Amino acid sequence: MKVVKKKRDKELIYELPTKDVTFEILKLGILGIELNEVMILINTYPGLAPFIGDQIDKLDDSNIMGCIAGENVVFITPKTIKNISKTYKELCIKLHYKK
Repeated sequence: MKVVKKKRDKELIYELPTKDVTFEILKLGILGIELNEVMILINTYPGLAPFIGDQIDKLDDSNIMGCIAGENVVFITPKTIKNISKTYKELCIKLHYKK
């Protein structure tokens, strides 16, 4: 259960650890990340692509020109295709995606 013991107002209490909901959705919601010569594609569970697209926009990554999210796919356009492999690897790390 991973219960945590904490001291609060001179008392010891037990509580469940707090989870980062965004991290959990990213970790569980991304089915795959692929790339080709010109763009990066993220496959998600149905309905999660807009959320993941918003998270990519919040990254404010200078290597990403923009992204378009559908129902279960996010298309990402890099600023330059010269560094697309590097952009792909960095994006996988930032989105907590493991193959």
